[in-house]
Amino acid sequence: MALIERKKTYHNHSLISRGMSRTSFESPLYEIYELWLAQYGRNYVNSIDQEKRFNVFKDNVEYIDKFNNEGNRTFKLGANKFADLTHEEFLASYTSNKISTLPSSLNVKSFNVNALDVIPDAMDWRERGAVTFVKNQGSICLAGIERLLHNVTGNLVEWSVQQLIACAVTNYTFGCNGGLAARAYTYVRDNKGITLEEDYPFHGFQGPCDQQKATQFQIFQISGSYAVQGSEADLLKAVAGQP
Repeated sequence: MALIERKKTYHNHSLISRGMSRTSFESPLYEIYELWLAQYGRNYVNSIDQEKRFNVFKDNVEYIDKFNNEGNRTFKLGANKFADLTHEEFLASYTSNKISTLPSSLNVKSFNVNALDVIPDAMDWRERGAVTFVKNQGSICLAGIERLLHNVTGNLVEWSVQQLIACAVTNYTFGCNGGLAARAYTYVRDNKGITLEEDYPFHGFQGPCDQQKATQFQIFQISGSYAVQGSEADLLKAVAGQP
């Protein structure tokens, strides 16, 4: 297949459970699936789940090939780490419900998209050294505020993700079950700051709040936040001014 370049050809039988059907094992796509499993370190609870995931992977690769072979797009698709998830599973785990209105108590204002005179075609604040490295948030919802301090002081620091996940769950967010970014900002405002990442590092799960670490913060104030309308054009206009 043209989708994935086969630099290595092998059959790793340790990746194939005895419960896998012979039809799945003999599929021409299974060799690519084995390479994908090894690349992303994917493990399944049993052979039934593994065969189910292979069939999802096969459907996704067929869609990717069809999309790329049409040749009428400015980009191409590839089999990334989400390739064994259905579209519905991906939406449920990695996206949020669209919020039509926000609680007035959050002090959220509407962003004025006409405030900027020049709107760039693209904006990547990493190229300007204005944001920390991009993190893999998994299915955990979090908010970033490092750029806000950079705007004011010129200093770029990394704030504690773990504090937002573990400590803002009371009256603000829902930890690893998601939450509104505006509520995370409100927590930081009410807490009069947030701890540095190096003092309260990310654990990869929610866990209880470490109140001692949560009080080792640098003091600064957040007065409120702006809501951007649900379009990519408006989002580009918003991030042209700041991340």
